[in-house]
Amino acid sequence: RTMATHALANASAFGFAPARANAGHTYGTSRAFKRPGLNHTPARRGPISRARESNDFSEPTVSTSSSGASESVSGDATTKKSYQGPPRVVVLGGGFGGLYTALKMDTLDGWKDGLVPKVTLIDKASTFVFKPMLYELVNETMKDWEVCPEFTDLLEPTDVRFRNARVVDVRPDNPVMLGTKKHTDGSGKGGGVVVLDDGGEVEYDYLVIGLGSVVGDGGRVPGAKEHAVPLNSLDDARTLAGALRDMEMKRIQVNGKGTSGTNKYVPKVAIVGGGYAGCELAGVMAERLGSKTKNAEVHLFAGSRFGIMPGAPNGQRESVEKRLAGLGVSTFAGARATAVRADEMNAVNDIDSAKVPTVEPSTKCVLAWKSSAGEEHLSSYDLVCWTVGAQIECPASWPFLRDERTNKITTDKALRAAGYENVFALGDVASVSGEDTFDTTKTRPGDAGYETGAASHYASPPPMPPLPSTAQVAFQQADYAAWNVWSTVGNRPVLPFKYQHIGDMMTTGIADAAVALPVGDATVDGVAGAALRRAAYFYRMPTDAHRLKLATEWLKVGAEQVYKKGASKTLEDWGIEVPEVFKQLEKALPPPPRLPGM
Repeated sequence: RTMATHALANASAFGFAPARANAGHTYGTSRAFKRPGLNHTPARRGPISRARESNDFSEPTVSTSSSGASESVSGDATTKKSYQGPPRVVVLGGGFGGLYTALKMDTLDGWKDGLVPKVTLIDKASTFVFKPMLYELVNETMKDWEVCPEFTDLLEPTDVRFRNARVVDVRPDNPVMLGTKKHTDGSGKGGGVVVLDDGGEVEYDYLVIGLGSVVGDGGRVPGAKEHAVPLNSLDDARTLAGALRDMEMKRIQVNGKGTSGTNKYVPKVAIVGGGYAGCELAGVMAERLGSKTKNAEVHLFAGSRFGIMPGAPNGQRESVEKRLAGLGVSTFAGARATAVRADEMNAVNDIDSAKVPTVEPSTKCVLAWKSSAGEEHLSSYDLVCWTVGAQIECPASWPFLRDERTNKITTDKALRAAGYENVFALGDVASVSGEDTFDTTKTRPGDAGYETGAASHYASPPPMPPLPSTAQVAFQQADYAAWNVWSTVGNRPVLPFKYQHIGDMMTTGIADAAVALPVGDATVDGVAGAALRRAAYFYRMPTDAHRLKLATEWLKVGAEQVYKKGASKTLEDWGIEVPEVFKQLEKALPPPPRLPGM
């Protein structure tokens, strides 16, 4: 069942019956909304304009249009000019939450008074990052554009504008007074301004915050930020892949000259964190460097005394434990990193660099760590990967109520930021409350009793199990966020978000993965798991156009491998055991034809 299907099924309870629609985007949801019993023909937009990086943001902040945003007063108490035009929707962050929300809104019709909103997507990077497949860039089995396509390419067939900049501040026209948990007259209503690091400002009537989070220790472990390498971005993946290439080259340079014994070079990699990301990196790196044959050492430091992936389903965890052990990964349960330092010696195994010129990985460092027994160690590594800790990319100075423990923006079930009618948050940056927001459809800011009721509601939000910080959650929330913006603009009921867990997928090599199904403790692993994971991620790619490019590329690469190596060797490279009779049959047949472009 797709995420769109799940979201739209809930919509039926409110009297909406969206039709199935074009396949222009990954959702397959109609741009037309019909209310039962009404002969409703939504307005169609004109010719599609090609998306480009936009620098035209000169529109005034205040809106008196049919978007529903009211004329407001800025912080300096000067009245701005009234804006006449369609609603302006600004989406912060181009991850699974932000990008997919923008794409979803571009498919919708039936906007109030036929005014299709101006949707602007803002991100600090120029490329979308399909994070679950960054491991394919680390082991260099896919190309950069496959995993991290340019935003301008993805948005070209849409009307969504793109701005490549970092957001430094958000300034609502009527900010909620958070310090006292009270609201001023008109607070939480109206539009606002997004301030960018290039000095520009983008005005909005409706705001969607999907900035996400990045892996980082937050400064708690000295030297981790400076010397360890996370896996958050395309640049991080390139750094890790480059370090692995340097190790492979150095191993050839040193060991290829007959070096043996204590002078033999053996690459050493440390991965800090025994969760999903740590285990995936450990598997990918151990497979590439050959730790199974003692050609490398890969050490996995799992902070939990129970070992790796303590919160994962038993079947998936056992599958990964078996896979990592088979690859020769050394796991240190209960071990914690205490510091990361520069490797000032810049030497390993006493190799004489004057006699044997070598490539030295620029990522070399020393890891200080403490074992589960409390023993302290110093170990030199060619690379230390950091996979623990998460930092929300939303400054605390922004005027939104935060969850005290996680610093995430507190939202109601409809993903609306606490106290705001036109600000939505989703993905890693959102902490979804267990109940609906204070009912602003009956009591609004300025009305008698609003301040008391709202303050009481937001003073102690009801407890709710936290949602996992995964692409799966953000992917599902994007449907709801887009729908609820559409509903808010048209003064229609909003949908409460309902998470539907559909399993967990992780890779441990080129042709190996462990997929935990949402039924019991069932796990699909090995080659079948890898195929299932690849198919699922192919489906979740943001646009049909990108999926077509991927399919073409994968077929081309597969054909090239079969032509150069033969079908049997290609299958064996993917970890598939080939019967001897198949190998003999392949030898008896003529070689496959060379396809054009090969």
